[in-house]
Amino acid sequence: MNPFMKFSQLLGLAPNPAVAAPNFRITVEPSERNGLRSRSQVMADKPETVRRARIGAQIGTLDTQDVARLNVALALVMGLAD
Repeated sequence: MNPFMKFSQLLGLAPNPAVAAPNFRITVEPSERNGLRSRSQVMADKPETVRRARIGAQIGTLDTQDVARLNVALALVMGLAD
């Protein structure tokens, strides 16, 4: 097995967001569709590489609109957009 396959790149999820950073943190409201229980932020400015063995259960999903907003935030963080 490729040793790099043991890792995943993740973005942190902050429950009850307190940071106002609309360009880098995507606020997601809880709904039945996404499975979140509280208002949260996806932190595009805080990517982490972690061992797959340390990843727990899935807690929610992003809809197409939220993924599009996250893609813009990631492009800004990586310097691929202005």
